[in-house]
Amino acid sequence: MDTNAQNTLVIIFQHVEIFFTMLDHYTGSSKTVIGFQVSAYENVIESYLNRKELSKQDCQRIRAALSIKNMNECCLLSFVDDQRGQFALQRGLLQTIQNLDSKRIREVGQPDLDSIYEQIKRLYDYFISKAGIYEREDLDFKENLAALMDVLHETLNKIDHNVRALEGSSKRCFSR
Repeated sequence: MDTNAQNTLVIIFQHVEIFFTMLDHYTGSSKTVIGFQVSAYENVIESYLNRKELSKQDCQRIRAALSIKNMNECCLLSFVDDQRGQFALQRGLLQTIQNLDSKRIREVGQPDLDSIYEQIKRLYDYFISKAGIYEREDLDFKENLAALMDVLHETLNKIDHNVRALEGSSKRCFSR
């Protein structure tokens, strides 16, 4: 089930997170990577598809479009080395993905920061008003504590995502 280059490109950009993950992985391990490992790429695709709630048919379509064989037939790869198990994207495609990558760094923007601030401020005000006197069976206390934990978890996930993106982007900038 091979697809044409146009459809393959559409699928690449619909699921560009796969390539961001590959870029993050390779810029973290070496500055002189010539190509991606096929096995690592296939593992990233499987991991990505397992996280998404897609139909079996959509998963098959994505796998087929993003297969090394199909991307090579669509002239989207600069080389495939079967002996070494490596491949490389065409330079223009790779540069386009890297340019998109710089935009994902801004995931925690001002609206997100404002929302996080408001949530934490509201919870802070609640806990300060209690002056350190908390009853274990107080339902309101339990709900606010759970909300605080959720806000902190969500905030840490966003920060962690941005740190990984910044690290990957900065390593790519310095390795050029």
